[in-house]
Amino acid sequence: MPNHWETVLLGAAGLFVAGALVIAWRFSRRIARLEASNRRLEASNRQLEASNRQLEASNRQLLEAREEAEQVKRARSQFVASLSHEIRNPLTAILGYADLMLRSDPEPRERLKNLQRIRRNGQHLLELINDVLDISKIEAGEMTVERLECSPWQLVREVRSLLKPQAQARGLTLEVDAAGPIPERIESDPVRLRQILMNLVGNAIKFTESGGVRVVVRMEEPVTPGRMRLAFDVIDTGV
Repeated sequence: MPNHWETVLLGAAGLFVAGALVIAWRFSRRIARLEASNRRLEASNRQLEASNRQLEASNRQLLEAREEAEQVKRARSQFVASLSHEIRNPLTAILGYADLMLRSDPEPRERLKNLQRIRRNGQHLLELINDVLDISKIEAGEMTVERLECSPWQLVREVRSLLKPQAQARGLTLEVDAAGPIPERIESDPVRLRQILMNLVGNAIKFTESGGVRVVVRMEEPVTPGRMRLAFDVIDTGV
């Protein structure tokens, strides 16, 4: 049988082991709580980072939208200024020729020329108004392209008739030519086609200091069998 001291030592050892087990259990629980807290903290950090990224993306989108709005505003201002200048030219010509006819009694031939000039400038003014209406239709998503039978050569001659006074005022020549045979009639949108030619030829005149502008109408090689393509080359001696 163990003596008294052995019994005391065994009891003390048992108490020590039991205490150590309790301490270890409590320490493991504390570690588990700390690990759980760390996981929650990491999850919160990830959520915060995701929120920050979303906030940065929203800020970028806001800045881009603001810049786009500023660009649209500047473009509108430039368009209004340019349109006002373009409208003023034909209006000034119309009023000038009308006043000239009212102040004097020109000969029939001169009267006919003045009326033709008034008509040309009136047509040009109508084209500008059509441009404005087209922009409104495009913004409203209501732009439609027609397909009507028209004469390409007549369209080119009309453009030359309308813009020739502007070219002459700058000391430039404005000629039209056909490179080979072209069809008498085509199917297209004559209003839009005339507007495109007016814009291209008008810009060519505006940025040409000397020499002239030439419009060449020609047929291109068919892209697909049975489908011909008509091309308009605007050639100038400017920059």
